Amino acid sequence: MKRLLKYAKPYWHLLVLTTILMMLVTGLELVRPYLIKITIDNYYLISPEDSNSFRSLQLSKRDYQNFRKYDMDGLTKIGIIFLAAIIVAFLFNYLQVYILNYTS
Repeated sequence: MKRLLKYAKPYWHLLVLTTILMMLVTGLELVRPYLIKITIDNYYLISPEDSNSFRSLQLSKRDYQNFRKYDMDGLTKIGIIFLAAIIVAFLFNYLQVYILNYTS
Protein backbone atom coordinates (compact mmCIF):
# COMPACT_ATOMS: atom_id res chain seq x y z
CA MET A 1 0.00 0.00 0.00
CA LYS A 2 2.84 2.36 0.81
CA ARG A 3 4.33 1.86 -2.64
CA LEU A 4 0.96 2.46 -4.29
CA LEU A 5 0.44 5.72 -2.38
CA LYS A 6 3.85 6.91 -3.58
CA TYR A 7 2.59 6.71 -7.18
CA ALA A 8 -0.68 8.44 -6.30
CA LYS A 9 0.96 11.33 -4.43
CA PRO A 10 1.33 13.62 -7.48
CA TYR A 11 -2.40 13.22 -8.16
CA TRP A 12 -3.68 13.76 -4.63
CA HIS A 13 -5.67 16.87 -5.61
CA LEU A 14 -7.48 14.92 -8.33
CA LEU A 15 -8.24 12.11 -5.90
CA VAL A 16 -9.68 14.61 -3.42
CA LEU A 17 -11.76 16.15 -6.23
CA THR A 18 -13.15 12.74 -7.22
CA THR A 19 -14.06 12.05 -3.59
CA ILE A 20 -15.92 15.37 -3.35
CA LEU A 21 -17.70 14.69 -6.65
CA MET A 22 -18.66 11.23 -5.43
CA MET A 23 -20.24 12.76 -2.31
CA LEU A 24 -22.11 15.33 -4.41
CA VAL A 25 -23.44 12.62 -6.73
CA THR A 26 -24.59 10.58 -3.73
CA GLY A 27 -26.35 13.62 -2.27
CA LEU A 28 -28.08 14.36 -5.57
CA GLU A 29 -29.17 10.73 -5.87
CA LEU A 30 -30.78 11.02 -2.43
CA VAL A 31 -32.65 14.19 -3.41
CA ARG A 32 -34.74 12.36 -6.00
CA PRO A 33 -36.68 10.08 -3.61
CA TYR A 34 -37.22 13.05 -1.30
CA LEU A 35 -38.74 15.05 -4.17
CA ILE A 36 -41.03 12.12 -4.95
CA LYS A 37 -42.09 12.04 -1.28
CA ILE A 38 -42.91 15.76 -1.35
CA THR A 39 -44.86 15.34 -4.57
CA ILE A 40 -46.97 12.51 -3.20
CA ASP A 41 -47.54 14.10 0.20
CA ASN A 42 -48.33 17.62 -0.98
CA TYR A 43 -49.95 17.21 -4.38
CA TYR A 44 -51.56 13.77 -4.57
CA LEU A 45 -52.69 12.58 -1.17
CA ILE A 46 -55.47 14.02 0.94
CA SER A 47 -54.98 13.94 4.69
CA PRO A 48 -57.24 11.42 6.49
CA GLU A 49 -58.82 14.03 8.78
CA ASP A 50 -60.08 15.96 5.76
CA SER A 51 -61.61 12.94 4.02
CA ASN A 52 -64.76 12.95 6.19
CA SER A 53 -65.55 16.60 5.52
CA PHE A 54 -65.94 16.29 1.74
CA ARG A 55 -69.39 16.46 0.25
CA SER A 56 -70.31 15.41 -3.21
CA LEU A 57 -70.15 18.54 -5.33
CA GLN A 58 -70.11 18.79 -9.09
CA LEU A 59 -67.52 21.30 -10.29
CA SER A 60 -67.43 22.87 -13.69
CA LYS A 61 -64.36 22.28 -15.79
CA ARG A 62 -63.13 25.82 -15.15
CA ASP A 63 -63.63 25.52 -11.36
CA TYR A 64 -61.80 22.20 -11.37
CA GLN A 65 -58.87 23.71 -13.27
CA ASN A 66 -58.69 26.62 -10.82
CA PHE A 67 -58.90 24.17 -7.92
CA ARG A 68 -56.00 22.08 -9.28
CA LYS A 69 -53.85 25.04 -10.43
CA TYR A 70 -51.85 25.00 -7.19
CA ASP A 71 -51.15 21.31 -7.67
CA MET A 72 -50.05 21.71 -11.27
CA ASP A 73 -47.77 24.65 -10.42
CA GLY A 74 -46.15 22.62 -7.64
CA LEU A 75 -45.77 19.57 -9.84
CA THR A 76 -44.15 21.70 -12.53
CA LYS A 77 -41.65 23.18 -10.08
CA ILE A 78 -40.79 19.81 -8.57
CA GLY A 79 -40.50 18.28 -12.04
CA ILE A 80 -37.99 20.95 -13.06
CA ILE A 81 -35.99 20.44 -9.86
CA PHE A 82 -36.12 16.66 -10.38
CA LEU A 83 -34.85 16.97 -13.96
CA ALA A 84 -32.11 19.38 -12.89
CA ALA A 85 -31.01 16.94 -10.16
CA ILE A 86 -30.78 14.13 -12.70
CA ILE A 87 -28.77 16.21 -15.17
CA VAL A 88 -26.38 17.63 -12.56
CA ALA A 89 -25.86 14.17 -11.01
CA PHE A 90 -25.08 12.77 -14.45
CA LEU A 91 -22.57 15.52 -15.19
CA PHE A 92 -20.86 15.20 -11.80
CA ASN A 93 -20.74 11.42 -12.15
CA TYR A 94 -19.28 11.68 -15.66
CA LEU A 95 -16.66 14.16 -14.47
CA GLN A 96 -15.81 11.99 -11.48
CA VAL A 97 -15.35 8.87 -13.63
CA TYR A 98 -13.30 10.81 -16.20
CA ILE A 99 -10.96 12.29 -13.59
CA LEU A 100 -10.60 8.95 -11.81
CA ASN A 101 -9.72 7.22 -15.09
CA TYR A 102 -7.21 9.95 -15.87
CA THR A 103 -5.68 9.55 -12.43
CA SER A 104 -5.38 5.80 -12.77
